[in-house]
Amino acid sequence: MGYSYRYRFWTTFVLLSAFMCAAAWTAKVKLVETGNQTMLQSLAESTAGRATLSVDYAIASMSRLLNIDGAACSEISRKTLRRVIFETSNLKEIRIRDGQLTCWGLNGATDGLDAAIRSANKVLAKNKFFSLFLLKASGWQGLGIQWYLGGDRDIIEVINPGTLYDVLPPDLRARANVRLMLSDGTVFARYISSGDFEWQTGNAEIVSADSGRFPIRAQIEVDRNFLDGWHQQVHPAALIGGGLVILILSFFVTRGIIRGKGMADDIDAAMRAGQILPFYQPIVSITCGKVMGFEVLARWIRSDGRMIPPDKFIPFAEESGQIEAITSCLLKAAGQDIGERLRADPGLKMTFNVTPAQFLKPGFAINILEQFRENGLPPSSMVIEITERQSLNDREAAHRIAEELSAFGVRIAIDDVGTGHNGLSSLHGLGAQYLKIDKYFIDSLTIDNKASVLIEMMASVAREFGMTVVAEGIETAEQAEILASLGITEGQGYHFHRPVPAARLKALLKEQSETPQAKAAVNAAA
Repeated sequence: MGYSYRYRFWTTFVLLSAFMCAAAWTAKVKLVETGNQTMLQSLAESTAGRATLSVDYAIASMSRLLNIDGAACSEISRKTLRRVIFETSNLKEIRIRDGQLTCWGLNGATDGLDAAIRSANKVLAKNKFFSLFLLKASGWQGLGIQWYLGGDRDIIEVINPGTLYDVLPPDLRARANVRLMLSDGTVFARYISSGDFEWQTGNAEIVSADSGRFPIRAQIEVDRNFLDGWHQQVHPAALIGGGLVILILSFFVTRGIIRGKGMADDIDAAMRAGQILPFYQPIVSITCGKVMGFEVLARWIRSDGRMIPPDKFIPFAEESGQIEAITSCLLKAAGQDIGERLRADPGLKMTFNVTPAQFLKPGFAINILEQFRENGLPPSSMVIEITERQSLNDREAAHRIAEELSAFGVRIAIDDVGTGHNGLSSLHGLGAQYLKIDKYFIDSLTIDNKASVLIEMMASVAREFGMTVVAEGIETAEQAEILASLGITEGQGYHFHRPVPAARLKALLKEQSETPQAKAAVNAAA
């Protein structure tokens, strides 16, 4: 009997060990293959995104030219063109055509660019006033961007799409090619692998990504022989650890299934119990610290006092559709908390986030205005921040909704600018009044000079559209000083105030109203 027991035990152990090793190996191979594909796709999307951003900046500089003198061809225009070219690192040439007159920023007229432009195959963007084309002349090539202004007027900028060498990690540079092309297949930038080997026909993995807004496609081609072994080298100890991880994960997954409650149920229960509450982060004048308004942020505080971080439930609520109920819950509480103060102080603004999906939902404007009325929130004090975590697909519908809200005094802000899907071209279409620069750029201010250049460029574009720029995530006095020097007037972040409950916000506003400066302003108004 003892022999039989030992036999069954060791037989089962060996079989289970073999199964676990096979499962761990299979899982490892699949995970690495999936990870490699994800990385390649991310590289392609990043490449397309860089090209899209270059076109965005070119269009922004064209807008500046229109605002200066209506893109007329004059001596002033020529000086302006040269200045814009020298100020923009990737800009090679600008041409303005105003009827029979043509102005070049540099030497386009003598380089034969007019003929090259006429013969180029132009590919229309989604916005039919813009087209892109490959421009070749005098031993160089660039990407041409044409803005058709009507009649025989247009602006053309020629940009260098940038080097593609740094797109690839070092271990891929010898085994991969990168191409940027227009939707008609015309290649306008490329990186050819530096490896000393021969490509085999049909033995390449090709990954591509499209711009979405412009007729641009990025394509990465990798040698499949190299890709099969890329990142597959794993220490044997990792396989053992993988088996243990699988066992532990199985235990927790099983426990989660038995519990029978998911995040959606927990969020619904939290809203019924009043555990999802509004916290308020003041938005201040960067130069003097005066509170100009505040952003309403969702906080989940359990009955035991434990706080669930927003990044643990807000993305899920956006996907599940529960974000609408959370928004309604926050607006109702905000009306009770701070509605009276907003009605008494018309200069104070309250901002809150909605996703593009919420904003574009039929009846959004009517519904949100009704919520403002029911909760005693004055529409003229409300600022709706449209987040960039999703793409704002229907620009025309968004513009109509923004106009409906604007008629009642509601203002629009573009949140997380520079990190999401919508880009600079969405600013004018929405008619937004505020642009909020994401914390990602603020964090880089003191360590990367490029961050200052990017922020100054975004702020310049925003000001040209008549928008107020707000910087998010300011954590140090040094960041605040740099932002003020760049002309940014408003900001929020831990350097000024953390998100606080309603009672603390009201105390803060009361303290501000009781300062000698505030009293003097009240007396002067009386």
